[in-house]
Amino acid sequence: MNQILTPFTPAHDAGMADLALRRWLAQPELDAAPGWIACGAPGTSPLRARLAGIELRRMLPEPSDLDALERWHPWLARPYDEIEADLIRAAALALQRQIQRCVHGSQRQLLVDTLGVDLYQEVMQAQWQPQQLAALDELHLPVPQWQAYRQVLACGLHLAHRVLLRASPYLAQRLLLVFPADIVLPPGGAEPWSTAAYALASSLLQPKADYDDH
Repeated sequence: MNQILTPFTPAHDAGMADLALRRWLAQPELDAAPGWIACGAPGTSPLRARLAGIELRRMLPEPSDLDALERWHPWLARPYDEIEADLIRAAALALQRQIQRCVHGSQRQLLVDTLGVDLYQEVMQAQWQPQQLAALDELHLPVPQWQAYRQVLACGLHLAHRVLLRASPYLAQRLLLVFPADIVLPPGGAEPWSTAAYALASSLLQPKADYDDH
């Protein structure tokens, strides 16, 4: 039930999860009702209503990219809510990994002290659900000791770029083009890695001709 059925192998799921974080976790109006994924019912928030109108096949590579097409087409052809559920699960896993990487020393102790040992262990070991992500956001742990999940979304962008380029440079460009600018742009007072991630995203949005020399 918890298997992530994306074109990415488990070792690469952080790349897909970064896309998921930007699309589903970075907007305050996200509908995070607990039963939302389990029942597969469409959401009601403005963000999800907009996303439901996106033509997923716009993200497919050109027919000449046969390897990429073979990897992506079966997944993108699935029902939208199934794709969405896969991305949410991948997002939870990658967010967990980002926390493990970002929290060290006194920052780790701050997290333990704030959450309590039991909840801290759950955060580090369990596969998260949308309501758990929402609960962590409500704790308002101080920055920079705590990287809120709306900031974590930019951390894995370079990995997403590398993974997507293995399939098709054009596919990487098309995937990023479907995200609203306010998700890709770094927030005010962004950490340096956020600025670097935005610079990388901007470079990927160049015309396709830039990628045709390989």
